[in-house]
Amino acid sequence: MSYPMPHVWLPYKLLGEVQTDCYVYYSQASLSDLEISSLEANYANIAVSIDEMSVYSQQQAFEGEHIYALLLAKGSSFGAHIINEQNDSNIAAITVMPPKNQITLRYRICRTTDQPDDFMMLRNEEQKWSQKVYFRQAKADDEGFLNLPFSGWPKEVEEVDILRGASADLGTTEYELSVLKTKIKISELIG
Repeated sequence: MSYPMPHVWLPYKLLGEVQTDCYVYYSQASLSDLEISSLEANYANIAVSIDEMSVYSQQQAFEGEHIYALLLAKGSSFGAHIINEQNDSNIAAITVMPPKNQITLRYRICRTTDQPDDFMMLRNEEQKWSQKVYFRQAKADDEGFLNLPFSGWPKEVEEVDILRGASADLGTTEYELSVLKTKIKISELIG
């Protein structure tokens, strides 16, 4: 499980040497072990290179398409105080876009029975791939639905089963899985 952070430190120099072979990747949901392995094997095509950091060595300033000087945030923005405090600290910002292909499952939350550790899962047993998004990772919208995002499935996965996991007993890690739909084409779910 991961938590939102106000900033992330990237290695600019190690032992006096500028680091150019570093990459940043964005995911709303925690990655499975298989997804992490896929990312590690193909990071140059999936993640954003921080090679633009080398401009800092030459110009002592951040200036690039993906890496640039930290901009002032609007006072009403989430974390604006933290961001604006660091504005004159020569800290860079980086643009990391969410994946182009994303599936969002909408689930109407039942506040009396649903638990933060309950989840929705996409699974393809043939490819031995699955991804869970826990209810705690999403907020209910104005209509009472959770919007649960999925991304990063391997290209071999063309269809998935949709499952719902519910805590069998509060305080345990046992879950009851319910299959909601089977053999749904990924192309039908992308939106």
